[in-house]
Amino acid sequence: MKTAAIIQARMSSSRFPGKVMETFNDKPMIQIMVERLNDSLLLDDVIVATTTNPNDDKLCDFLKQQEISYYRGSEDNVLERVLLSAKHFGVDVIVEVTGDCPILDPGVVDQSLGFFFRERIDYVGNTCITSTYPRGQDVKVFTTKTLEDVNARTSDPDDQEHVSLFIYNNRDLYYCKPLPAPKFYVNPKTRLTVDYHVDLDVVKIVLEALGEKCTFRQIVDFLEENEYVIEMNGNLDVNYINDDTRYENDD
Repeated sequence: MKTAAIIQARMSSSRFPGKVMETFNDKPMIQIMVERLNDSLLLDDVIVATTTNPNDDKLCDFLKQQEISYYRGSEDNVLERVLLSAKHFGVDVIVEVTGDCPILDPGVVDQSLGFFFRERIDYVGNTCITSTYPRGQDVKVFTTKTLEDVNARTSDPDDQEHVSLFIYNNRDLYYCKPLPAPKFYVNPKTRLTVDYHVDLDVVKIVLEALGEKCTFRQIVDFLEENEYVIEMNGNLDVNYINDDTRYENDD
C-alpha cells in the first residue's frame, strides 16, 4: 500500500503570490518542505500537485531540476488535481498537505498516518476538526478510494477547492477522527502557515534559530521563549472555511 504526501502548490496564490518559491538561504520554501517530508518514516513518496497555468511553469522547472515528483492539473478543481496526482503515481493513501506549510514536521505526518492505520478510520485531521495543532502543521489523511467516492458525490465549488471538506462535513458517510492533541502545551496564538509576508518572516526566524530540520516540539519551545515572534502574526484576522469545525472537539 503506497502512501504519499501530496502538496497542493501554485504560484498564483491570492493572499501571497509566489510564496512557495520565496527563499531562505537561497532555498525555496517548497524545497525545504519537500526535504522535511522526505524525512518521514511512513511516506513512500512526496508529490507536488500544481496547475497547468503558465504561471506555474517556473515552479515546475524547479521541481524537475530538483527531481521532485509533480503533477499538473486543474487550477480551480483542486480535489480533481489531487485525485489525478494520486492515481498517476499509484498512491493508495493520501496525506493532504499544502505548500503554505513549509515547516510541517514529518513526525506529525507519521503520527497522523499511524493513527489512521491503527484506528481503521476513513479520515484523520489535526487542524480542520480540532484546534490542538496550529495552522502550518496541517495534515489530513484518507485513501485515494475515499477521494474517488467524494469526487463522484459532489460538484460543489467549495468541495472542489478544499479537497477533504466534503469528507469531514459528511460524517454519516465517512468515519472521521481528530489526531490526539500533542502531549505539550501549544500557545493557541501560534501560527506557522505562510499566507502573508509577516508569516514568512516568522518562519524565517524559526529556521534561522533552529535550522531546517527542526521539530514541532522544538518550534513550540522556541516560541515559548520568544513570545514576540508569536505576537508578530498571532493576531492576524484571517478566516478559513473550516473555522467552525476546527473548534468542535475542544474541551
